[in-house]
Amino acid sequence: MAYEKVTLQSKERDNFSKSHTRFLRREGFIPAILYGKHVKNNIALAVAPKELSKILQKKGENAIITMEGLKEERSALVKDIQRHPVTDKYLHADFLEINLAEKIEVQVPFEFEGTPQGVREKGGTLQVALREITVKCLPGDIPDHIKVDVSALDLHDSVHIEEIKVDPKIELVFDANLTIASVVPPVKEEEAVAAAPAAGEEVKATEEAKGAVESKTEPKQPKEKATAKPEGKKADTKKV
Repeated sequence: MAYEKVTLQSKERDNFSKSHTRFLRREGFIPAILYGKHVKNNIALAVAPKELSKILQKKGENAIITMEGLKEERSALVKDIQRHPVTDKYLHADFLEINLAEKIEVQVPFEFEGTPQGVREKGGTLQVALREITVKCLPGDIPDHIKVDVSALDLHDSVHIEEIKVDPKIELVFDANLTIASVVPPVKEEEAVAAAPAAGEEVKATEEAKGAVESKTEPKQPKEKATAKPEGKKADTKKV
């Protein structure tokens, strides 16, 4: 992509109390931090979240931002944003300072083009295994996305990282030639139907086994013991 300068107004801050943070948010700012190998000490900042959100929506997460309002102008990438768990509003932002003359590594998403042959002609399904990849290049050469043409893929075909063609200025960073996407055949109707009774039989077998266990564990009722009848008192036959 062609490098386009994008600016974000920011100001340094030296008050780190919770009360000051609440004050910043009431005034329409959020706390932020700028760090990097060329920054001796991390710089605490305050930036406007709405302005930052507009930049990221328009330029993407790899937007090169010029931080204005500081003692000296600095270029940076957004590395992390903390959001409110309910409202999703920005709460804090981390910026990584970059040198426009030095190559950096960033994550770039894949963009899939075309409908695979195995999908449009044979009812297959495109399964995506990777959705982004690490690239190394100068900040001004970071692409918005990496195009992957899947239109020629037939059933059981796959596309791998080494098959992707990119601008010579960009280097793809990977350890193995992983699969990016593949086309799998459709599930046959008879296979789906056959799977249904099998599942029913499994449930039936489970219920029978459960019943057998319950019958084994059911306590036996104790037998009643016969109670001996008391013998009558024998008459005294002794003569007087």
